[in-house]
Amino acid sequence: MLRYWIGFTYAKGIGPVRAHKLINEFGDVENAWNASPQRLEAAGIGVRAVQALIKARNEINLDQVLKQLNNLGIKALSLGDSTYPSRLREIYGPPLVLYVRGDLVPEDHIAVAIVGTRKPTNYGERVAEEIAQKLSLAGVTVISGMARGIDGMAHRS
Repeated sequence: MLRYWIGFTYAKGIGPVRAHKLINEFGDVENAWNASPQRLEAAGIGVRAVQALIKARNEINLDQVLKQLNNLGIKALSLGDSTYPSRLREIYGPPLVLYVRGDLVPEDHIAVAIVGTRKPTNYGERVAEEIAQKLSLAGVTVISGMARGIDGMAHRS
C-alpha cells in the first residue's frame, strides 16, 4: 500500500485534500490509485487532477522509487502507517507521506518545522541557522522538507 501513497505524491495537482477525497471515495489508497479515468472524474476532483494522476501512473515506476528510497536509507511513512506522527495526522490536509532519514523516537513529539524559500538572503540563512541550532540544542526535533535554501539550512544546522 505504501507504494500508492507515494504515487499520489508524484501526481501534480493531487494534494492531500484531493487524495483523501479519492481514498474515501474508493475505500482505500490502492483502489483510488488504480481507478479508471471515468470513475476518477465522477469522484469530482476535476479533469486536470485526473489527467495528472493518469500521467503519474504512466510515468512513475513505484518499485524503482521504493528501491531508491531504500538505497538512500530513507524510510517513507504513509498517512496510513501506525507510526505516522499522531499530532501531524490531526492537522487539516496532513502530508500523505513523510520521508525520514534516521529514527523517529518518542522525544520527536516535541518538534518544529523550519521551512522557507529556496533562494534565501544571507540574513535568512543566518536566522534559519541560528533558530535551528538553538532549538536542536534545547532538545527540539527540527523538521523540514529538505528542499534547498532555508529547509536545507535548517537540517544542516
